[in-house]
Amino acid sequence: MSSGNVDGLEKCSNGFDNPLFNGNLPINTIYVPDEKPPITDKNIQLYARRWYIVFLFSLLAGIQALVWIFWGPIAATSEHAYGWKDSDIAFFNNWGPITFIPMALPIAWLTDRKGLRYTVLAGMLLVTAATGIKCIDKNPPNITWLTHAGQCLNGMVGPIAMGAVTTISSTWFPPHQRATATSIMYSAQTLFIAISFILGPFLVPETFKRLNETDQNRSIFVNTTTEIDEVVRIERDNIIYYSYGVFGFCVLLLITMFIYFPNKPPSPPSPSASRERLDYKSGLKQLMRNGQFWFIAIIYGLSTGTRDSWSSMIDVNFKEHNVSQVEVGWIAFTSAIASVVATIIVARFADKFTRRLKIFLIFLFFSTTVMYLWLILTLLNVIPFHKDYLFISDVLASLLNGATSPLFYELSCEITYPVAEGVTNVVITTQNNVAALIFLGIFFIPGIGTMWMNWALLAAYGLGTIALFFLTETHHRLDVDEHKID
Repeated sequence: MSSGNVDGLEKCSNGFDNPLFNGNLPINTIYVPDEKPPITDKNIQLYARRWYIVFLFSLLAGIQALVWIFWGPIAATSEHAYGWKDSDIAFFNNWGPITFIPMALPIAWLTDRKGLRYTVLAGMLLVTAATGIKCIDKNPPNITWLTHAGQCLNGMVGPIAMGAVTTISSTWFPPHQRATATSIMYSAQTLFIAISFILGPFLVPETFKRLNETDQNRSIFVNTTTEIDEVVRIERDNIIYYSYGVFGFCVLLLITMFIYFPNKPPSPPSPSASRERLDYKSGLKQLMRNGQFWFIAIIYGLSTGTRDSWSSMIDVNFKEHNVSQVEVGWIAFTSAIASVVATIIVARFADKFTRRLKIFLIFLFFSTTVMYLWLILTLLNVIPFHKDYLFISDVLASLLNGATSPLFYELSCEITYPVAEGVTNVVITTQNNVAALIFLGIFFIPGIGTMWMNWALLAAYGLGTIALFFLTETHHRLDVDEHKID
C-alpha cells in the first residue's frame, strides 16, 4: 500500500509506535499494519475443498444450536417428566448468552493466535462433552444439574459457532462469494433449530396428553400413582434416547473434523485475504474507537438477540393460546426453513450488489416489523384469532429477518478492516447474547407472563428500522480487493 492517507486509510509502520496507541489518532482513522508486497492475480487460487470446510463448520454450528435449544421444543413433556417450570427451560437456554459473554474475547484470542483448526476442534470437543454429560443419568435431581453443566459447556462454544463464520469466508472465499459462504454457515444454525422442532416432539411426544385423551374416550382417567409413574418413565426414556442420538452425532463429527480441518488454504482467495490483520490487542483497541461499528453492533444485538430468545421460548409463548407442542414445532420448522432459503438467496444478491447492504437491511427490517405487528394483533384478538395467522405471520417474519445476520456480519467486517474478522464477529455477536441474557432473565420476574416478549420483539425491529437510515456504509476491505487501494 502507498504511504500516507489513501481514501481515508492511514498507513502506519508499527502498531505499538503508532499514534493510535497514544491517543493522537482521529477516531475515524483506520490503522493498517505493515503489509507484504502486493500479491498478483497469479497468487490467488480457489480450492473446491472450501465447500467441504463450509459443510463441516456448518454441522458444528448447527449441532451447537440444536443442543442450545434442545429443551425448548420439548418443553411441555420435559416439564411433566421432571417437574420443571417455564423458568427452568428459560434458564437452560440462558446458559448460551451467560457463557458466551465471558468466553467471547478468549475465543477471539485463540482464533487469532492458534488459527481455525485448534479453535474449531476445541469447540467441537466441548459440544461433544456437553451432550455426553446429559447421557449420564435420566432421573432427577441429577438430570437437572447435568443439564445445567451440559448447557454451560455448549454455551462456551457460541463464540466459535457464531464468530468464526466470517473468518472462514474471508480465508477461503473470494469477495463475490463471501456473503454466500457466511449465510450458509449461519443458516446451518437456523436449519438445525428447525430440525429440533420436528425431531424433538417426534422422539419425545406429549405422552401424558395422549394417554389422557385415550382414557377419556373410555371414561377412565390416568390418575393412579402407577399410571402416572409409567407415563413419566416413558417420557424420561424418550428424552435420554434422544440425548444418546445427539451425542453419537457429535462424536462422529469430532472424528471427521480431526481428520481434516486446516487453518487456511495453501494460497489466498483474494488480495485482502493475503494481507496481515491487526494483532488481537490492536484490533480490540481499534474496535473500541470505531463508532460506526458500535452503531451496527447495537442494532444487530438488540434485534437478533431478542429474536433468537423469542424463538427459543415460542412453545412457552404459544401454549397459552392453546397451540400444541407439535403445532408449535411445525410453525417453528417452517419458519426456520423459510429463513434458511431467504438467507442464501439474499446473500447471493448481496454478493452481486456488495455496496448496497444498507438498502437490503432497511427493507428486511421494515418488512419484519410489519409481520410481527400482525402476529401481535392476532395474539391480542384485535385481528380475529386463528392459528393459521400465527403460522403465516411467523413464517414471513422469519423469512425476512433471518437474512439480516449474515449481512450484518459482512458489513461490520468491511467497516472494521483491517481488524481480524474473527475479532470483529465475536464482538458483534456478543451484543446479541447480552440482549438474549436480559430477555431470558425477565422470565424470572414472578407473574410476568408472555405477552411482553412479543412487544419487545416488535420494538427491537421497529427501532432498528429507524436507526438503519442513519448508518454510514463503507467498504474498506472490498476497496483492497477491487484494487481501489493498493
